[in-house]
Parts: sequence; structure tokens; C-alpha cells
Amino acid sequence: MKRAERLLTTTRYNANLWESDIRIPVTVIPNTISEAFSDFDENGRNKARDAYRIPGQMPDLNQREISDYYYLVDFFIMTSCFESFGKAAVEAMSRKCIVLSTAVGGLPEVIGNKDDLYDMNDLSKLTDRIKALMDDPEAAKREREMFYKRYTDNYTPDKNIEGHLRVYRKIPGAV
Repeated sequence: MKRAERLLTTTRYNANLWESDIRIPVTVIPNTISEAFSDFDENGRNKARDAYRIPGQMPDLNQREISDYYYLVDFFIMTSCFESFGKAAVEAMSRKCIVLSTAVGGLPEVIGNKDDLYDMNDLSKLTDRIKALMDDPEAAKREREMFYKRYTDNYTPDKNIEGHLRVYRKIPGAV
């Protein structure tokens, strides 16, 4: 693929993906809300982050660093158990990442394509989707462009302002 072959995941990473036959570098950004990452030492340092050694694991990144990193990512995988909107998915879409996600909360609406949604209890659809897109670079390119178009059509700052103004204009006496 054109970019570095990396999978960027948010929230808790499911070990079943490791057991699949996908053999590309993986970067993990663990969810600080998950139980595995909520244990802190007396200095306030997260104990699990020191013990959780996965090749390619990233340290905490600031907003600029994560923004730059998206450009190196082919697949952005959301493994959320719950998600109200999916800001991270939108950020990844804005950088032409392929976004694959659990079908929870607002993510199906953000993702917009049922082929890119999976059930966390059955990762076969996820792994099959990754393999299919890796085997077909043209399909992967179309998928990246589709996600970028969803971003530009729905989630840019201007689209956000337009949407808010539409809502406010419906309120009698507003704007």
C-alpha cells in the first residue's frame, strides 16, 4: 500500500486480531478508560503502560503528533464498546485513513458503510476486510477516498457551523 502498513487502533485492543494471519506492523493506542489501563502507581504513572509491551506501541502523543501520525496509517480501527460520536474516526477520515469500527453508538452513522463495521465478539469480518483491502490496492484507494469524501461532505468545521446554524434557525427568535 502507498502508506506505511500500520494499523492504528483506539481503545482496548482485542488479542484475537493478533492471532489472525495479518502480518503487518501494528501500533496500539490503549484506552485509558479500560480496566487494564486504570491502575496508577503512587506517582500517578499508569502501571499497565509500562507492563503492556507490544511492538510498535506508541507513547501518549499530543494533538499535533497524533495528527501527523494519521498520515502514516492505512487502517484506523475503532474497537470501542461504546462511543457517542466518533471524533477519532472523523480525524482519521480527514487524513484519508480507512476506518473500520465496532457498530456501537454513533459510529455506524459516522462510518456510513456497513462493510466497515464489525462486532467485537467476532473479529473475522474485521480481519477479512483488512485482508481484502490489502489484497486489492485499488479498492483500498477507493475506500480511502470514500472516507475523505464523507469527512468533507459532513464533518469539516464549515459543515459543523452550517449544521448548527440550521438548528438555531429553527428556534423561534434565534439567530
